[in-house]
Amino acid sequence: VLVIFGVVVRFRVAETPAFEKLRDNDERSAVPVKEIFRPPALRSTVLGLLSRWGEGAAFNTWGVFTIAYATTTLHLGKVPVLIVVTVAALLMAVLLPVSGLLADRFSPKAVYASGIAAYAVVVFPAFALFNTGSITAYAVGMLLAFGGIHAWFYG
Repeated sequence: VLVIFGVVVRFRVAETPAFEKLRDNDERSAVPVKEIFRPPALRSTVLGLLSRWGEGAAFNTWGVFTIAYATTTLHLGKVPVLIVVTVAALLMAVLLPVSGLLADRFSPKAVYASGIAAYAVVVFPAFALFNTGSITAYAVGMLLAFGGIHAWFYG
């Protein structure tokens, strides 16, 4: 179903003006992958890969690891933990457009960098909250780190 949806969207969405100009002037690269690993595109490629890695690692920490950690190591109930994660994910869904608007207003680089900095500050306190063994403290840590700060730099 997703593949069909993707194909339908692909054929219905117009190309960007920049791409159409390249296509009209027949300026397409014979081997485009080589170009992203050569200067000047190499720097952007590496920074893009690192930023995506940071977001992916953060998401898996909060959306996957903390569930296992809370239920097996901390012995919190599975249902309350999943409810907390779901609420944090819903908060993130609400805040993602806000982060996107901030990126449009200031710059994606500034929003991402400040979000990653905030993430670095909150990681250890969030796990300190988790280690209290309280579902309420776990919820506060998850809402802050996963629901709020993750949305901040992901948007």
